[in-house]
Amino acid sequence: MPNDHQDHAPEAAARSAERHVSRLLAAGVLIINLVIIAIGIQSLLYSRARTVEQVANSTTNLAFLIEQNIADSARRIDLALLNIVHTLEHELATGSIDPQEVGHVLDLQNGQLPEVDAFRVTDETGRLRWGKGVTPETTDSYADRPFFSTHQAAPGVAMVVGEPVLGRVSNIWVIPFTRSYRKADGSLGGVINATVALSYFYDQLSTLKLGAHGSAVIRHYNNGLATRYPAVDGPGGSIGNTKVSSEFLAIMNSGVKEGHFHTAKTPDGIERTYAFRRIEGLPYILAVGRAPADYLDLWYEERRNVILFASAFFLLSVGAALLLHRHWQRDRAHTAALLESESRFRTYVETAPEGIFVADQKGDYLDVNPAGCALVGYSRDELLTMNIRDLTPEGLESAHEAQFEHNRRSDIVDTEITLRRKDGSRVETSLRTITLADGRVMGFCSDVTARKQAQRALLDSESRFRRISSLTSDLVYSCRRGDDGCFQIEWAGGQADKLFGYSTEEIRQRGWWQLVHPDDQGLVEANMAALQPGQHSDVVLRVVHRDGSIHYLHHDAQVEANAEGVHVLYGGARDISEVENYRLHLEQLVAARTYELNVAKEAAEKANLAKSAFLANMSHEIRTPINAITGMAHLLRRGERTPEQDERLARIENASEHLLEIINAVLDMSKIEAGKLTLEETGINVSGLIGNVCAMIQPRADLRHIGLIRDIDPLPHAVLGDPTRLQQALLNFATNAVKFTEAGHITFRVRLEAEMPEALQIRFEVEDTGVGISAEAQARLFDAFEQADQSTTRKYGGTGLGLAITRKLAELMGGHVGLRSTPGEGSLFWFSVCLKKDHNSHAASSPEAAADIDDLSIASHFPGRRVLLAEDDEINREVALALLEDSGLRIDMAENGEEAVSAAEKTDYDLILMDMQMPVMDGLDATRCIRQLAGRQNTPIIALTANAFAEDRQRCMESGMNDFVAKPIEPSHLFEKIFHWLSRGR
Repeated sequence: MPNDHQDHAPEAAARSAERHVSRLLAAGVLIINLVIIAIGIQSLLYSRARTVEQVANSTTNLAFLIEQNIADSARRIDLALLNIVHTLEHELATGSIDPQEVGHVLDLQNGQLPEVDAFRVTDETGRLRWGKGVTPETTDSYADRPFFSTHQAAPGVAMVVGEPVLGRVSNIWVIPFTRSYRKADGSLGGVINATVALSYFYDQLSTLKLGAHGSAVIRHYNNGLATRYPAVDGPGGSIGNTKVSSEFLAIMNSGVKEGHFHTAKTPDGIERTYAFRRIEGLPYILAVGRAPADYLDLWYEERRNVILFASAFFLLSVGAALLLHRHWQRDRAHTAALLESESRFRTYVETAPEGIFVADQKGDYLDVNPAGCALVGYSRDELLTMNIRDLTPEGLESAHEAQFEHNRRSDIVDTEITLRRKDGSRVETSLRTITLADGRVMGFCSDVTARKQAQRALLDSESRFRRISSLTSDLVYSCRRGDDGCFQIEWAGGQADKLFGYSTEEIRQRGWWQLVHPDDQGLVEANMAALQPGQHSDVVLRVVHRDGSIHYLHHDAQVEANAEGVHVLYGGARDISEVENYRLHLEQLVAARTYELNVAKEAAEKANLAKSAFLANMSHEIRTPINAITGMAHLLRRGERTPEQDERLARIENASEHLLEIINAVLDMSKIEAGKLTLEETGINVSGLIGNVCAMIQPRADLRHIGLIRDIDPLPHAVLGDPTRLQQALLNFATNAVKFTEAGHITFRVRLEAEMPEALQIRFEVEDTGVGISAEAQARLFDAFEQADQSTTRKYGGTGLGLAITRKLAELMGGHVGLRSTPGEGSLFWFSVCLKKDHNSHAASSPEAAADIDDLSIASHFPGRRVLLAEDDEINREVALALLEDSGLRIDMAENGEEAVSAAEKTDYDLILMDMQMPVMDGLDATRCIRQLAGRQNTPIIALTANAFAEDRQRCMESGMNDFVAKPIEPSHLFEKIFHWLSRGR
């Protein structure tokens, strides 16, 4: 039995050892395969992510290039449309549109823009008038196109780009680019349509290399399909089709300008990754997509290789374990084979390109491969005495601690982490951790510093490219400011040969600003060399082309500091020579037109002066004989007369008054139109004003048995204004009311329309019960020389100036005029004025009516006073002497100004009556000479003149006269003036 026991003990031990070895072998196989699988999976994931990132970048760049090409075409088309608009509006402003000129402009623009199928122009109704394929017989119209109604609502505002339409003339699918032109009054003159065939956009997309399953699509903002490459059959490829994927719809509705999206199933059934961009200036979206079936080919092959490798490794490891197990059973010598297998596993780990670290739950390192040692710069022995916290950079302790705790509690974690090398430098790594069953943490770590730097460089490059390309110039470039403070070009692109005649490389080497015209070098210094970070410039410069011609460039530039603090200038230049030359041409045209207008203005001013002189002379020549007529009539009325003589005198007086009214009306209208009528500003008694007007028309109203009614609202404040002109306006209405009313009454009304802080808006009305006025005549009644009845057999007569003068006076006083009339029932004429409040008076002042003054009053108060009458006209002297015959005054006569000066030198007169226009010396010069005589500075001098303009009165006052009486002389007015000035001389 003991022997049996001794025999079975080794066997049991062997079985126990076998079980132990089997478990160790199985665990080893599992761990090794897990490591290999983890490495393979991490490698595949990284490779796929890098592939997807590259695809995203490539589709973004392709989409950007196509979008820029289309946007540039749109800007060129818009510039062409603007040139056509300027031509059409200029044609309309100078007369009518010349079809040959329009055709020439359209052909010129069409030749410069090959992408445009045709330019066509409509009139304001939308009918096609000019352009490719348009003939006089063409009746096609764009009035029903959506873009036409947009231009009708806002003519001349902006370019409108429409949805794809089937051309009515060309019968091909096109996208309309339209602008409207305006007439001289600002209304719509018509629409210019530049049609671009969809084939142009298809050709743009066809240049892209997207693979067998790739696709590029242009859609309208309403999701309608414009074109796609490659073309597909069925509804999904038809123009206007709006079926899109939900991912496309989501990014479209988000409002972003650019982005990416991935859709598992597009309308044509293919999975793709798209770059999305809104085309600048157009209501269209561009999507450029590549299919995983194309860009993941190499990755799929890599995945197959990794799977085959992992499978082979798995089979190899299992076979090795079985072999080791079988050999171990035979002989303990097989232990060497097991050690060899472990050594092979160690080789795999040791030769792995990624750093592999193994740490316990406390973070103490248990193992590390050579790649891990090389990554951090420590030897394996050093690392095995260290903790993970020993590799934490300063300031990141809490973040690393939290990350390790998270990784320790998780199965698999992918993250990026920064480690501190032995030399103190930092290294950015990609870390994948796997928590093993016993709590150990295995980490696979790769140096991604170079990739991070490349990413940052790519971002910087993309940012710089975006900034430069956003300037949309013919030349784009960037400069770096050196230690000397000067900028040196580091990158340039665009069409330098077009702008300067030199290649881009030549411009990069020498600097384009060396070609700036010498007179504009100061602008370069101020708008480029002196710029600091954050500053921007926008300037027009002249450059000297290689061929010696001068080009105008619109230059944009801005300076920013990069991450290293270096100043980088981003700039762009665009050739605007055509626009600038056109502007200079316009300035020359404006200068020429301004000169012509100045010449015309001078001619008009001379004509106006001639007109004023003519009216003044005519006034003087007519008033002088009227003065004789009225004076003689007044003298005749002093004697005894027969009834027949009274009637004839009345007719003479009426004819004289009528002729005087005509002269006054013509003069008033002339002064108003010349802007020489000035308004006084004195206190106004509105009730007294109405009373004066009623008193003036009362005799004529009594003859027709017409009643005069006053309806005057009280005003809350006293007012200031020109009572004479107000009375004149009211009298014009009142005179017409009496003239056209056979019976009934005339009502005068005054109403307060509005009260402002410093003024009152007052409305005056005159209503009669006369013949009334037709609606047709009312429309022109307030125009000069217009009357309700223009026939040669007019019943009532008149000049047609009274109402026109009233309208002008009301407008000068800040108001308006109007009327309401019914034929056969009567008329209501009104005008409103804005009068200032008189804060110095609680009630409007009214000049008191002067006491009736006549020649007897003068005789009783001033008998024997000496008066000098200077008058060259014999009849007017006779009239004046007769009027003053009973005044008791001693009157001396002078027939010209020189005689008047001589008489005044000899005699100290109490009063001098001085005519203005006389031979030898006129009244103005005579007055100046008299004022120079000793003791004659205060002698009252009254002008008696037929010159009735306000400037004539002003000239009299400036020469030294004291007062002014216009011819024909009203006796009572003359007596009042004489009484007044003799009273002051007492």
